[in-house]
Amino acid sequence: MKKTVPTGTNKAPPHQPMAKLPLAISLLIMVSVTIYPRLLAFNDKADHLAALLIMWAMSAGFVVGLGFVPQHPLIRWSLSGWAQLFALLAFLARAAFAIANG
Repeated sequence: MKKTVPTGTNKAPPHQPMAKLPLAISLLIMVSVTIYPRLLAFNDKADHLAALLIMWAMSAGFVVGLGFVPQHPLIRWSLSGWAQLFALLAFLARAAFAIANG
């Protein structure tokens, strides 16, 4: 007896066109941190939470910018444009807090 494969199981993942602004932001973060890594150090101390937030924003921007849409809902959200915005704002808040508290 021949088994049949249900239709729709070999669908390609969803695809979106390239998003230029998130991609440009990610490229700017990548180049800035590569050229001047002290951007992630406040008061002469490495801030690992700030590094995590800015790298999350960079990663999400690359995923959104290149038009890739992850299939798993949690990963789809954590690498979305909204996640990039959240991570950038959290990074800026962390940087302001670190600088203000010396």
